[in-house]
Amino acid sequence: MSIYLVGDGILDNFKYLDNKNLDLKEELNNIGHNTFNYAKEEMKVADVIDVITNFPTPSLNNKDLVVISIGGNDVNDRFLNIMLGTEYFMNAILTEEFKANYEKIIK
Repeated sequence: MSIYLVGDGILDNFKYLDNKNLDLKEELNNIGHNTFNYAKEEMKVADVIDVITNFPTPSLNNKDLVVISIGGNDVNDRFLNIMLGTEYFMNAILTEEFKANYEKIIK
């Protein structure tokens, strides 16, 4: 089984570790999974569109796993909007562009 990591720094945790041999990709490789890291720190939902456009889908099979972590950096960029109220904050994050990009990714 191959595992494909796509998204943000939650999956690409290399820079946060003292022991760089313990990052998620290496840990998965160490237990026998062929792991590919397409995740990158600070990646946002719109950035993932570029990644999946060039994603090696022909090589995927039914046993492969794609792990996606996205959205946290989008929320973080608009976090100060919460001072204007919850509804304003949510509307600042869940724009039509964000929703459209998110739909593209999960399809």
